[in-house]
Amino acid sequence: FGLVGVESILCGTPVLLAQSAGCAEVIIGEGRIAFDLASPTSLEQALETAVDQWQHGHHRLAKPQESLTYDPNVDSHLGALLSLAGAGWPSCTARRDCADRLGASTPSTPSTQRDRPR
Repeated sequence: FGLVGVESILCGTPVLLAQSAGCAEVIIGEGRIAFDLASPTSLEQALETAVDQWQHGHHRLAKPQESLTYDPNVDSHLGALLSLAGAGWPSCTARRDCADRLGASTPSTPSTQRDRPR
């Protein structure tokens, strides 16, 4: 799963994308100009679509995030990672807030126990 396709979308540029590419599962709608690797005519059609969009001035995505199936915001990723790691703060919305919470003592780990050398 590469990020080049997602980064292109976030810059407002649709991507020519093989249907079997890793990021194909998260790029949807007008951001995705898909083709089948097994079909040369499929690639030709995708290229023609991309050129046609460019020639008619429709080669920029007005709302790039609508072409992604997930929220690429760093804060949402951080909250999800903290939740998966069992940190207990899935509703954490700001990086600073999360960092403060990670540095703060929790009910299961009082600061006197956490700071004690092992």
